[in-house]
Order: sequence, then C-alpha cells, then structure tokens
Amino acid sequence: MKTRKKVLSLILSLFLLIGLMPTAVFAAGNVPEENWIDFAAVSFAGGDGTRENPYQISTAAQLAKLAKDVNTGIDYRNQYFKLMDNIDLSGREWEPIGYTEGGGSIHGFNGMFDGNYKTISGMYVDVRDEKAE
Repeated sequence: MKTRKKVLSLILSLFLLIGLMPTAVFAAGNVPEENWIDFAAVSFAGGDGTRENPYQISTAAQLAKLAKDVNTGIDYRNQYFKLMDNIDLSGREWEPIGYTEGGGSIHGFNGMFDGNYKTISGMYVDVRDEKAE
C-alpha cells in the first residue's frame, strides 16, 4: 500500500511539473505576422561595448537591434553586452541572431553577452523555408 501511494505521488508530481513548464503554443492563425527586426531600436540603452561599460539591452527593440546588426554582418568582435531587464518577445516573430532568412549567408556574433540573471520569454521562431499561411 505504501509503495502504491509513493508511485501515485510521484506520477502526480510529474504531471504537475509538466503542467507548470512554460510553453508557447501558436495555433494556425495565431502565428505572429510582424518580425521584431522591423522594430529594431536605433541604439542600445547605454554603454560603449567595453568590459567595464558593456552595451546595455533593456527592451525587445534593443535586442532586435543586436540581431539586425549581426544579421547584416556586424559581428561585434570583442564587444560586451549586458541584459538589463527581463524581455518579453511575445506578439512578433523573432529572427535568430546570426541567421539570414532565405538561405542567405550566416553571420556570427563574436561578442560577449552577459544575461545578468534576466530572462527572455515569449520567443517565437519559424525558420522553415515555407512558412504556414
């Protein structure tokens, strides 16, 4: 009887953990139509890219600036970045940093990125050749 209760408790705990895991589900028709790259900021929140004074990223638009810059060939070699706030990327599609849509060239990020114990959530990425319509 004790073994049965332990097994049931373990199974119930497992289902609870799975239910609490963050997930993003986009059913047909709920796929974001806009891309964060189109809303990229013109500058970072601060900093000069040095170890002592890294570029600061506080918004989704500033993170999109980093992606846009890298995707167009700026590799930020030996430059430093620091995430200053939690960022929610919900509502728009995210183009991965270093990825160019359509099979073009792949650019690399060669800088240092300090996540600063912050989170980036709500990211939706679709890099299929033929996207759902």
